[in-house]
Amino acid sequence: MSPSKSIYPIFRFFLRTGIRNRRTLLLMATAFIPAIILLVVLLVQLGNPNSSTGPVLFRQMAVPFLFQLFAPLLSLLFGSACVGDELDGHTLAFLTTRPAGKPWVLLGKVAALLALAIPILTLAIVVSLGLGFGAEALTRDGISLLGAYVGTGALTILAYSSLFVLFGTLLKKPVIAGVIFIFGWEYIVQFIPGSTQRLTISHYIKSLLPYKSSTGGGFLMFQLQASSTAHSIILLLLISVGLLTISLWVFNRREYVLSEPRI
Repeated sequence: MSPSKSIYPIFRFFLRTGIRNRRTLLLMATAFIPAIILLVVLLVQLGNPNSSTGPVLFRQMAVPFLFQLFAPLLSLLFGSACVGDELDGHTLAFLTTRPAGKPWVLLGKVAALLALAIPILTLAIVVSLGLGFGAEALTRDGISLLGAYVGTGALTILAYSSLFVLFGTLLKKPVIAGVIFIFGWEYIVQFIPGSTQRLTISHYIKSLLPYKSSTGGGFLMFQLQASSTAHSIILLLLISVGLLTISLWVFNRREYVLSEPRI
C-alpha cells in the first residue's frame, strides 16, 4: 500500500475524532482568553478611546500567552496523545494491524493533530490581532504583521509537537516530562544571556516574532539575543523533521505491550 493511501484514512479518522473531542473544544475556548480580555478592555474604553491600548495589550498580553504558554501546552496535549491515547484506550493493537506500516499510522495521527492545532492557534492570533489593532490590521503593514505571527505560530506548533510526539513514544508520563521542559528548562534558560538560549525551541520562536527589536516585547523578550530570521526558520524546520524522524523510527521498532507500563 502506498504511503498516501496508508496515511489518508488514518488522518481523516483522527481529524474527525479530534474535532469532536472535549479536549479540543476546551483548548479552543482557552485560546480566545486574550481576545476576550481585549474585547472587554475595548468595550470599557468606548467612551474614552486610547489608540495605543489595543496594540500594547496584544503585544504584552496576547502574544506571550499564545506563544509562550498556550502553543506549547496545546502541542504537548496533542503530541503526547498520539501514542498515549491509543495505549490508554487499548486501541493501538488494532491500528498497528492495518495493512499500513506502523510509521504511517503515527504519521497520519501527527498530520491530524497539526491540522487541528495550527488552525486553533491561527484563529486565536487573527481574532486577537484584529481586536488589538482594529482597522490598522487591514492595512498592508497590518496584514504583513499578521502573516509574521501566523507563520511563527505554525512553526511553533510544528516544533513543539514534534518534540512531544517523541516524548509520547518514549515515556510513561510524557505530559509530566513536557511540563518540566516547558516551565523548567525553557523558562529558566531565558534568564541566562548568551548562547545558552539557543539550546531552547523558544529562542528561535521569539527570534521570529515581529517586534523583537522594539520596546514592545516586554517579559517575552527579556534577555533575548535574537538569531536571524533565516537561521531561526531553518533550525525550527530541522528540529521538527529530526524529532519526527526519530519518533517514527522508535514507534516502528518498539513493541508496546498494553499490560506493561511505558518507560
